[in-house]
Amino acid sequence: MKNLPVGKTPYSQQYIAGTRLDIKIKMDNYLDLTRQEIVSGDTTIMVRLDFYGGSLEVTTAPAQADVSLDDNRLGLLPLRQDSIAVGEHLLKIVAEGFVPVEEKVAIDVGKVVERS
Repeated sequence: MKNLPVGKTPYSQQYIAGTRLDIKIKMDNYLDLTRQEIVSGDTTIMVRLDFYGGSLEVTTAPAQADVSLDDNRLGLLPLRQDSIAVGEHLLKIVAEGFVPVEEKVAIDVGKVVERS
C-alpha cells in the first residue's frame, strides 16, 4: 500500500485479482515480517510472527520456592519459562524460612538463562 500504514491485524480489504501486495508487519518482541503476495480471487493471507526472545530456567534450592520476574509470578521451582522479552529483568525467588533472592538477569534471543 505504497509503504503507508494501513491498520492493525486482523486487517480486511478488497483488492482486484492479480494485485501484488507488499506486506510488512511489525510487533514488539517479534521479528519483523516482510513478504509479497499476489491476490487471486477470495484470498486470505495468514502469517506467523516469530518471537524475538529467550528463556529462563531456575532449578535452585529450596524446591517449591516461589519465582517471579519483573514482579509477575511465574510459579514454583523447578521452573522453565519460555518466550521472555529480550532485555534485563528482575528475578525474585522467595521461600518461607529463607532469605529472598533478587537478581538481574539478561535475556538474549534464542538463549536459555540458567540459574541453579
